[in-house]
Amino acid sequence: MGKNLWGDFQIIATQEQGMVTFSNFDILKNNLLENLKEYDLAFTNKADLKEAISARDELKKVKKIIKEKKDELKKGYMLPYEKVEECLDTLMDM
Repeated sequence: MGKNLWGDFQIIATQEQGMVTFSNFDILKNNLLENLKEYDLAFTNKADLKEAISARDELKKVKKIIKEKKDELKKGYMLPYEKVEECLDTLMDM
C-alpha cells in the first residue's frame, strides 16, 4: 500500500440554472470500486495498524471532497428556488 491510490480525485460537474451535469461519474465510480478493493482485508494484524489508519484517513479525504462538491452543487441548484420561496413567503405573511 503506502502509495496514494486516489491521485488527483476531482469531481467534474457543470451547472446551469435548473440542471447539473456530472460528466465523470462513471469514471469516478469505477475508480472508487477498484481502489476500495485494496482495502478489503488488507489489514489483518497489529503491525498493519499504522497503514490502516493512513488508509482510513485517505478514505475520509475522498469522502470530504465528495460531500463538499455535493453541498456546493445543491446550494447552486437551489438558489433560484430559495429566492422564489423567499418572495412567496413574504406574500403569504402579508
